[in-house]
Amino acid sequence: MADGRYGLYFPYSRYRYATICDHHFLVAFPRSLRSLWETRGGDSEGPQAPRTVGAATPRQETATSCGRGPMARTRSLLTGAATIFHRGQPTASMEVNCEGCAGCCLDWRPLAGDDQAHAHDRRGRYRPLDDTYNLAPLSGDEVRAFLDAGQAGAMTPRLYRTSEGPSTTVGGVEVAAVGDRPAFLVGLRKVPKPVAPFDTDPAWLPTCVFLDPATLQCRLHGGDRYPDTCATYPGANLALGAETECERVERAHGGERLVDDAVPAEADPRLGPAAVGARVFVHPEPERVERAVERIVAGEPTRADRAEFLAVAAASSPGTLAVNDDRYEQARERALDADSWVDAAVTEWRERAGDVGESAPAPATCETVEEAQGAPDTPGWDDVK
Repeated sequence: MADGRYGLYFPYSRYRYATICDHHFLVAFPRSLRSLWETRGGDSEGPQAPRTVGAATPRQETATSCGRGPMARTRSLLTGAATIFHRGQPTASMEVNCEGCAGCCLDWRPLAGDDQAHAHDRRGRYRPLDDTYNLAPLSGDEVRAFLDAGQAGAMTPRLYRTSEGPSTTVGGVEVAAVGDRPAFLVGLRKVPKPVAPFDTDPAWLPTCVFLDPATLQCRLHGGDRYPDTCATYPGANLALGAETECERVERAHGGERLVDDAVPAEADPRLGPAAVGARVFVHPEPERVERAVERIVAGEPTRADRAEFLAVAAASSPGTLAVNDDRYEQARERALDADSWVDAAVTEWRERAGDVGESAPAPATCETVEEAQGAPDTPGWDDVK
């Protein structure tokens, strides 16, 4: 259970999952292909609730956390007062002060010195092929919503190298798999932007495509496409006792951001067989993505590479390995044809950017890069006080 990785054990084999604690996002990979359909025979007790194996050490009362930038839909953008829901009912509140943080929305490793905690998602059973930090994974519904909005350029796939457990070789790389099919997530892309989190000087840091570098607020906050992963963070981490990005920020830069870190009494990451096809996707034809995997490893995925994985995710169905051919073709075409302010901004930021961590111009330059391209405004902090 080192490095914040926890195993959730379901008594019957069809419910056994290995959990990836990828940064602050908890995602499950199935341990066996047959577990998706296997019918349990001869058991009279019925399915049992999941229990935690190698349970996390409870959070110390002296520990403090630093909140992120804009988070839950149910909280104020300034104070971050959030309600954590379990099965649709509120069980506890988290009040955070988000102004000037956004540590979960950008790669602030260059500002962290030698803090080895930032290597947490590069250790253990599953290791990302890419170098994106703080990837926010999306559900299939969210992938489809971004495609419908013409914002395929905001998304990217993530595959995992693994040294144990189910895997398959694709493009010369041993990757996590369900059966012989490579498993992957889809998350929000990061591009270099001039940002100044934690009262630091502006620097070029990989930043979520939807984060306004001037206000450090999310352009999607409170909208229909604001991802659930972002809206509920860090409830699952608090419930499991896993270190949050909030705590890493506070350890490095001080301040008290999480005003109330009450752990929801019944909070859980809600992992199970339905994660397959809903948040963990599998590609049906590994040979078709061999070159794409090679480019992902090299940090050079193309629009076509991304479109291939996005289309499979959009055409997947929860709880199964099925990929609908018609939906795949439609989604792939949409991904390839997508053209939004995100695409224009990504291109311009890359042209302007210096090396990661280098001094950058004032973040207000985003007005000519993002908002001029049609990006939605953010309110700023004065307007929400």
